[in-house]
Amino acid sequence: MRDDMWSRKTLMKYILFQLPGTALVLISLFAVSKWAGLPVWSIWLALLLWIIKDIALYPLLWRSYSVQRRDPVRSLTGLTGTVTESLLPDGYIIVNGEQWRAVSEDKNRTIDKGEQVIVKAVHGLTLTVKPIKDDK
Repeated sequence: MRDDMWSRKTLMKYILFQLPGTALVLISLFAVSKWAGLPVWSIWLALLLWIIKDIALYPLLWRSYSVQRRDPVRSLTGLTGTVTESLLPDGYIIVNGEQWRAVSEDKNRTIDKGEQVIVKAVHGLTLTVKPIKDDK
């Protein structure tokens, strides 16, 4: 995952996203400098500090700019969850601490609240599940 942090695409997306804000800060600094009579070196120092801020924040923000190699919803296939609302044949389950709409793989079978299920497929934001005890 660390390699993705320094990938060219991720880095370029971050830099390109920062450019408009940096340009706006530079224009604002020149305007304030002209109005307040500040020396030109103070503008460049403030701009340098702004860029250092962007560099310092990159390690914390890079994931927002990285290209996801896997669809996070699709990666739920094969995970286990707990039924929170009986599946008759649909209801809700908890997987990885998040509540998901789910439908039983066997439409004629009710899966009771509290049963453990395994995610067999994902269709949009609805998970198709099967009870673990039936999967063995």
